[in-house]
Amino acid sequence: MDSLDERIQGYDAIALDETEICEIPLKKFEKLGTSVPRLQQLFVSELASKIRQKTDRLNNERHLSTEDRVRLFLKEIFERNREQIKRNNGKFPLPMTKIDIALYLGMTPESFSRGLTELQSQGVIHNHNRYLKFCNAKKLMLSIARP
Repeated sequence: MDSLDERIQGYDAIALDETEICEIPLKKFEKLGTSVPRLQQLFVSELASKIRQKTDRLNNERHLSTEDRVRLFLKEIFERNREQIKRNNGKFPLPMTKIDIALYLGMTPESFSRGLTELQSQGVIHNHNRYLKFCNAKKLMLSIARP
């Protein structure tokens, strides 16, 4: 959706969870849109919603401290993967490299690393090379102070 007006994708995507993809070439999708106008309307609505969500998230999180942005990211991972984390005694493999996660969160890798170190010093997580161990879910779920 992010590259409808381009001939190539501007970036790669990494799935954070198991994902299924349905790829429809743009020409065929355009043809479907003219024969099924409701489909085209739903697609445009979904696209607008995704853009709005991304914009809102960026605006809401830009004032958060590094630690809070890292905490929020880890909370989302924990909530989406709670059962898997419990089955693995708190361990969870990182879905991306730490550099990619830092860029995703809009911070430098060093800042991301400091955020992880701070959460580790609080006993919330244990930071391993390619995975995290969630040590204290209650502390992780503490509310984040928003400005």
